[in-house]
Amino acid sequence: MKLLQYITLFFLFGLGLASCTEGQMKSLEPKANAYGNLNNVVVIADEELINSTPGDSLMYYLQAAYPILPAPEPLFDVKVYAPAQVLSSKQRRELRTYVILADMSDKDSPTTQLVNRDLGEENVRGIMETKGYSTKVVKDRWAKGQVLIYVFAKDEATLTENVMRSFPGIVQRINEHDSRQIMTTSFFKGDNRPLEQEILDTMGVKIRLPKDYQKAAYDPGLNTFWVRFDEKEYTYNILLHKVDYRDKEQLTRESFVVMRDSIGQLVATDAENSRMVVNDTDLPLYVKGTTVNGNFALKANGIWEIENDFMGGPFVSYLIHNPNTDEIVLADGFLFAPGKSKREALQVLDNILQTIKF
Repeated sequence: MKLLQYITLFFLFGLGLASCTEGQMKSLEPKANAYGNLNNVVVIADEELINSTPGDSLMYYLQAAYPILPAPEPLFDVKVYAPAQVLSSKQRRELRTYVILADMSDKDSPTTQLVNRDLGEENVRGIMETKGYSTKVVKDRWAKGQVLIYVFAKDEATLTENVMRSFPGIVQRINEHDSRQIMTTSFFKGDNRPLEQEILDTMGVKIRLPKDYQKAAYDPGLNTFWVRFDEKEYTYNILLHKVDYRDKEQLTRESFVVMRDSIGQLVATDAENSRMVVNDTDLPLYVKGTTVNGNFALKANGIWEIENDFMGGPFVSYLIHNPNTDEIVLADGFLFAPGKSKREALQVLDNILQTIKF
């Protein structure tokens, strides 16, 4: 009896598979993993729209200068395709990051039709009849590990405003997406647990450090710990320094420069009277308020140089308030890579610093 039941079930299952359409069978296939480099963005838009004001605005923001590097590098490397160029190519459908730009007033536009199909025509119509614009995020549309950001509006003027309004959020979303790849790559060998523990015991700071990062120096007089990693033509450096918290004036641009310069003597060369300092003369120092794992912080991007010598490069720093000890922690990542692209390497340091907890 049981044998007869198994045969019947097997027959019905086979009949079900035979009746599936080709599209249904494809939907059962596992999705491929998305691929592509960090900071690579594919813009999907109609040719006419990408050459209009909304398209110009989006490209202007995407290709703006990354803050702050010795030689200009863009925020993102951008490629532009029409919908048909993406939908007809398996390779182009399996990239990591997309921004879809659509003027929904153009009913014949392939990009408008793509937005309606992906987000649901009724949902989009409701948005157009109320707000008139929106920015939506969808994951894993064609491959695993994708993020697709749909920027659309009821007409070109509203679309331009939407691009301007939503761009900071777009950047944050793309950076968060890339951050996972950065951390996976940086820590593929694991953590340097002994060094992490030494820093916790010495500085009271929890920070994740990749296996290849090593202790360069610790100066108890300066209350500063220096970690570095030499990789071919790149040298990654992290400084951790702490002082007692007195008042909110310590969390200002001026106080940051004074504090960072005060520990510059730890990083010196063989040149007489050399020390690392902030160079905010040749390029500006970019400072903004933020949080690191729930703790208030001041973030700074700028350029460092060695006084009385010919060395320099970019840095990213955080002044973080430790509420447990009522201290200010300066976490500084600085890069030395003469003649090399520095955007991705600086992002590695930035992501490591953002692991700090107390």
